[in-house]
Amino acid sequence: MYLRNLVSSRPASPSSHASRSEAGQTAREVLKTTLKLAERALDGVPIPGAKAAVGSLLEVIGGLEV
Repeated sequence: MYLRNLVSSRPASPSSHASRSEAGQTAREVLKTTLKLAERALDGVPIPGAKAAVGSLLEVIGGLEV
């Protein structure tokens, strides 16, 4: 039944599309900020490769934005 409702529903209005875009942008910024904080927090943690992994993920996200 859920799929039938999804298929038969009306297309999203332009304003809801804009709000989804804003929500996605906000989520991306929150993710980047969280990863930057995690990278700083890992400065003194003796987990091999953890800081490099977080830094690499930040680089990938930065590359996707370009």
